[in-house]
Amino acid sequence: MQRAEEASILYFADQLKQHPLELFRPLEQFKALIFEWKAAAWEIFEQRVEDVRGVRQIYTTFEQRLSTELKRLEQQAIQQWEEKCTEVASDVLNRWSSTYKAEVIASFPRVQSLPVDEDIFAAASQNKIQDALDEMNDLYCAKTSPWKKIAQQLQEVLVERQRELEVQNVEAIKINCKEPLDRLLKKLKKDAESHYLWTSFSALARREALDVLSSQNVQSRATVILSDRLIKKVTEHWLSTDVRKTYRDLVWQNLTDLLQQ
Repeated sequence: MQRAEEASILYFADQLKQHPLELFRPLEQFKALIFEWKAAAWEIFEQRVEDVRGVRQIYTTFEQRLSTELKRLEQQAIQQWEEKCTEVASDVLNRWSSTYKAEVIASFPRVQSLPVDEDIFAAASQNKIQDALDEMNDLYCAKTSPWKKIAQQLQEVLVERQRELEVQNVEAIKINCKEPLDRLLKKLKKDAESHYLWTSFSALARREALDVLSSQNVQSRATVILSDRLIKKVTEHWLSTDVRKTYRDLVWQNLTDLLQQ
């Protein structure tokens, strides 16, 4: 009976080694295949112990042992399937994480570079997010537990990459408007020297920048359509980078000097 048990276990254990591509089946199909392997393993066992089946105590002992071992091998096979699903889904996640920005830029209709109009950016970035999600949804193991974990990570990564690319687009527009913004930055020096609170100074700088970027002269020279929403984004980016870097310490020092008087 021990040899029959060993032969049955060996048969089941060898199936995935001999047919590794079966791990790429959908989960329900893979479970059905495991059921077939178990049935075949039991058939091997029954055929080999047919002559001694009447010795009930011994037969029951080996039957229980085989049942326990096949259950363990079944769980092991399911774990291998889940690990393969995680591996395949992670490949999709990692590829889109590294190529999303390039894919978006390459899909721009006219010039494949930044900056672009806000509506073009929104359409292209959203289309590529959908492409990535579609690819993930088309995987053979979609909707299973290991897949759901990676799919959630993909959504989070895509949102983050989209935000990063949007900031890059705003930065490119800011560079596109560099000349008038640089003039304004110099002009703000006198105001910075007379302000003690960063909030009041930045509010002044914000109003000035909105006026500059909304002017007909800047609008006509820009390579993208400067919508009100985009002007606000460029202004806030300019405030958090150029203005903060140039005048934050000066305004803070003004307040420090005032408090020490």
